[in-house]
This record gives sequence, C-alpha cells and structure tokens, in this order.
Amino acid sequence: MKKIFLSICLMVLSVLASAQWTLVNPAPTWHNLNSVYFVNADIGFAVGGSTSGTILRTIDGGITWTELAIGTYPPFYSISFIDIYTGFVVGDGGTILKTSDGGTTWNPITTGTSKLLKSVYFTGSNTGYIFGKSGTILKTIDGGTNWTAYAGNTCYTLSSVSFLNINLAYAVGFNECDFKGIVLKTTDGGTSWSKIYDGTYTPLFSVYFTDANTGYAVGGYTSNYNYYGNILKTIDGGTTWTNALNPCPYYLRSVYFTDANTGYAVGSNGLYFDYHGTILKTTDAGTTWTNLLSNSYSELNSVFFSDANNGYVAGLNGTILQTTNGGGTVSINEPESAESSFTICPNPATNKISISTTSILPGETRISITSISGQQLMQTSFQNQKQFDVDVSTLRKGIYLVKIQGNAGVETKKLVIQ
Repeated sequence: MKKIFLSICLMVLSVLASAQWTLVNPAPTWHNLNSVYFVNADIGFAVGGSTSGTILRTIDGGITWTELAIGTYPPFYSISFIDIYTGFVVGDGGTILKTSDGGTTWNPITTGTSKLLKSVYFTGSNTGYIFGKSGTILKTIDGGTNWTAYAGNTCYTLSSVSFLNINLAYAVGFNECDFKGIVLKTTDGGTSWSKIYDGTYTPLFSVYFTDANTGYAVGGYTSNYNYYGNILKTIDGGTTWTNALNPCPYYLRSVYFTDANTGYAVGSNGLYFDYHGTILKTTDAGTTWTNLLSNSYSELNSVFFSDANNGYVAGLNGTILQTTNGGGTVSINEPESAESSFTICPNPATNKISISTTSILPGETRISITSISGQQLMQTSFQNQKQFDVDVSTLRKGIYLVKIQGNAGVETKKLVIQ
C-alpha cells in the first residue's frame, strides 16, 4: 500500500514529489481567511471572518500567527499597508479600519457607505483606493483621513485592482445585471474608469499586471458541484484577452506574479467528490500552468509572495500555507495516476460506511476521520481484516478525510456525509 496524493492535473506538466507548501498546523483560527499580505519578510497579516471580522499577524515570517483583539466588526476581505506602521482593512457593511502602530490597534473610518468593500490598495503614502459592491470606488489623497466616492455602475461588484503607476490601473469584477465578468481601466489615477472587457460569464476576482502590456485575470463559478473558471491573459494592455488555460476546471480566487514569467493562481478544484485547495504555477508567463500539491482540502482565497521564494496562501477554515522555495520546481512529465488500495461504500454516506480492500491486511489497521481543516473527530482500529464497518452517524453533513494506516503505509480518502 502506498501513500496516495489525490491530485489530478489536466495539463501535461506534473510536480516533482517534494514537499513544497507547508500547512500551518494547528490553524491559528477557524474563521475563513480572505486576504493575506506581507509588509516585509517577517511581518504579515491575514484577514477574514465567518460571523465577525478576524485579523491575524505574524512577526516571524509566517511560522506563528496571533489573532488580534479588534472588537466586533463584520468580516474583512482585503488588507493593504503603506509602511510597517500604517495599514488598512476593508469589509462588509462599508467597514474600513486603520492602524498606525503596525496592527496593535485598529480604528474605524467613516466614509458614508454601507456597501460590501472587497479591495483596498495604496499607490503611495497618501493616495489609496477602495473597491466594492454596487460600483463602489473610493479614493483618498490624505492617507485615509478623507475618502471621495466616484460614480460607478451600480451593477458592478469590483473585487481587485492592479496599479502600474499612479495613473494607470486595471480593476476586475462582475456585472450582476448581465452576469458577465468585467475588466475596467483608468489612465487618470482613478478619476474615470472605462470597461475594456466583458467577454466571459465567469465572475473575475483577481487581477495582476507584470508590465503595461501584460496582465492576468482569474475567476470561477460552480454548477452542479463542478468547478469552472478562467485564467485570462492580455499582452496589449487589455485591448484583447485570451484564455491562458482552457478548459479550466478550477474556481480561482487570486493571482500573483513574482516576475514576468513566474506566477501563481489559487482557488479550488473540480468535482464534488474530489474537492481540494488548488495552487497553480506558471514559469513561462502563463503559457502552461502546473497544479502544485497544496496539502489542503479547503478553498484557497489569496496568494502573496514577500520575495521570489517565500510565499503565503490563505483560505477557508483558517487555512494558511507557506512555501520557502517558490512553491517547488516543476518538470515536463506526464502525470502519474494513483490507484487506490481501499474503497469506501457508500460515499456519500449517512449512518455507516464500509472500508474494504482486496485482501486481508495483517496486523493492526488504524482509521481516523478528520475535518478538512485537520481536526480529528473519530479514531478506531481493526485486526487482520479486509473490510471494516465504521459508524459515522454522529458526523454532520460535509466533507471529511479518512486516513487509513497499516503496516504497509498510509492512504487518505475523501468522505461525504449527507
């Protein structure tokens, strides 16, 4: 029996089987994380929330994380810092918080809007922008003390922005009136924005430009528990966009490039019975993308690199992943298929499952069931059997991991409780 890594790549590239992303365990919070941001190599933040806003901070390069005491606010969706002391978070209900002491204390800022705010970005010490639902575009020129609202299309939800300089920028989102993903462009520092693309029905969640001509936008949607998405690329400043990965069986939430050729996109993968966090990597400016081993069964929402090697990903259930080698190397090989030694029936299940193999396994076989965030919920063991019945009636509806460990090795399979 061999250890099985459940990763199926629909491309002609496969990942070398070395450890590339480390899961922070135990998770510093059980709240969902929507954005991760590093001020420098040591100081970073992750923000999100499930029922209330959450801000995490690390001062040792992501090894340990501390949840900050901030009071009660709605969930947060984006964070940006001007320097190591001054930063902003934005979230639901028009929430904007500012820190001037590196995140120790956070104070609310009133702008008059109550809309869901999805993205905050500063181009300098004084000039910053906020984007959100109903076409919300806010701009400050005094370091966040005052914000001016610019008229936008109320059908638009804007999720991300990429600035090339103080005047040139691109924003992406979704038109809720005609259900199209959109790309907007400004050439006057955000005073006016023009729609330059609406050629997909996939909501776009993140955008990143590596130069004035070359940019990427990612998004996704679900249908009947299957995942579909886009990685769009332009090489002419947004005039035309092409699918850099087609078909794209991934729901992608964030894209980030460390140089002109090397980039990452994160989100979730595929089928209802094969749900896991996805990290895609390109080393040839988006021509090909490799599905890296994320070691996570939670949806991944944000990716950020503090330098070419040190990167961070944040997602649901407090998931934080870290790499110190640029996410690992890739080789041009056909992906190998991994055959399972065990079957779980029924799956989905309600009250009981039977785990079976083709022959009697000598000695003790240990079975544990954990949540997708890694919390162990059940554990049992069997001796010299080829079929084991496990009572799962106490588990709530959801997706779980079944770890089967015997003398010959370890196998992990997915279990759906309905």
